Amino acid sequence: MKSTKMKKIVVSSVAIAVLMLGCEESVKTVVETKEVEKSLSAPQLGELLYKDRTLSLHQNMACATCHDLEHGFVDARFDSAHGGIGNRVDGALSEGSDNFALGGRNAPSAGYAKFSPEFHFNTNESRHVGGQFWDGRAKDLQAQAKGPFLDTAEMMMPSAEAVVDRVMENDLYVESFKTLYGSDIFEDKDEAYEKVAQSVADYESSEVFTTYSSRYDKYKDGNDSALSNLEKEGMLLFFANDNVSCKNCHQLDESPTAKHELFTNQMYSNIGTPQNISALKVKFGDAMNPADHIDHGLFGRSDIADFNITAAQDGFVKTPTLRNVAVTGPYMSNGVFSDLQTVLEFYDHMSGSNGDHPLNRETGEAWNAPDVNTTIDTEDLKIADGMNDAKIHAIEAFLRTLTDEKFEYLMPSFRAAP
Repeated sequence: MKSTKMKKIVVSSVAIAVLMLGCEESVKTVVETKEVEKSLSAPQLGELLYKDRTLSLHQNMACATCHDLEHGFVDARFDSAHGGIGNRVDGALSEGSDNFALGGRNAPSAGYAKFSPEFHFNTNESRHVGGQFWDGRAKDLQAQAKGPFLDTAEMMMPSAEAVVDRVMENDLYVESFKTLYGSDIFEDKDEAYEKVAQSVADYESSEVFTTYSSRYDKYKDGNDSALSNLEKEGMLLFFANDNVSCKNCHQLDESPTAKHELFTNQMYSNIGTPQNISALKVKFGDAMNPADHIDHGLFGRSDIADFNITAAQDGFVKTPTLRNVAVTGPYMSNGVFSDLQTVLEFYDHMSGSNGDHPLNRETGEAWNAPDVNTTIDTEDLKIADGMNDAKIHAIEAFLRTLTDEKFEYLMPSFRAAP
C-alpha cells in the first residue's frame, strides 16, 4: 500500500539551483557542507521537472523551453519580433529536441491555464468548453503535461517508461516521488509517469502562473491612474456592447465589478484565421498544396464521437486568454501574425461590410484563405461600424495593459497614433 504520510527527506542543503542557458533551463543539486531536512511539496517537485532538460531525448529542452517563465510562458526562442533569434518559421512553430522537427501549431501560453475547466460539451450553450491545447484534446493540465514528453516533434522521448527512467537517475527525484506518492511508486512505470504529469500540473497551478499583477488589475483594484486616457478608451471599446466585438469571445465574467477577468470564454470557434503558407512551405516543401494541410481543429480529433463534435465545428480552435498578449506573439493557432496591430486589422477585415484593411500589413498582400471557410463565426465577428485605425490603436493600447508586471520590460515600444 502506498504511504500517504508526508515524510521528510534529507537533502544536502537543498540549495536547488537552476542553471540558465539562454531561455532553456537545467536542474542540478548544489551540495553544501551542512545537511538540512527538506520536504518537497508536489508543486516544488513539479517546478524541477518543468525546468529539467534531461527529460527530453537529447537532454536539451524542457517544459520551460516552450513555456518560458521569463517570457509570458511561451516559446520565445525564435520570435524575432519579440526578441528571439529567429528560425525557419520565425517562431510560428516550435522546434523539437532534434533542433529540426517543427510542431503542428503555435505553442500557447501556460499562463492562467489552470482556470480552464475540463473539456466538455456545455448543453446550455451548445458549445464545447475547456480543455488544454488549441483543440482541447487534453481534458486538463495533468493530461496536457503528459503530451510534450512523448511528442515526436517536441521532447521526443520514446515512451513513458523512458521518461520515468530518466527521473529515476536523479536521487532527489526518487526520494521526493517516494515521499509524495509512496515507496512503491516506481514499481508501476505508467503510474509513475502519471505522477510526473501531476507534479508538473501542480506547479502550473501555482501563483507563479497567475499573478494578476498587470496595470489592468491595478486599475480594477481602484488605482485609476494605472491606465492612461487612451488605454481607458481602448478598454471601453473592448467591452462595448454596440461597437467592436472583442468581448464576444474574450470575456468570461460580465459583471462590471468583476476582477481577475481571464479574457477568454474558454470556448471554441472558427474566426477564419488565414493559413500560414510560409510556415507550411518550410515544413512540407515549396510544392505543397495548402488543401492537403488543413487544420481541422476540434473536428480533427480522434475522439469526436465521444464529445458530440461534428462537421459544424470543423476548423474550431480554442479562444486563448489575452493576458500577456502583448509579449506572447506570434499570434493565432498557427503563428501567422507577428504583431497585435495586424491581428486587430484582420478582425476588422472579417467584421463584415463595414470592415476595411483588405491587405495583410505584414505581407502587403491579400489575406490568405482560412483552413475552413464554411464554419466561420460571422455573427460574433460582426462589428457595427468597423474598426478604423484610431480604434485599433486604442484597443492595442489597452491590450498592452494586460501584461503581468514581471513581463512589462518585454513589451516593444508602442507605436505613434495614426
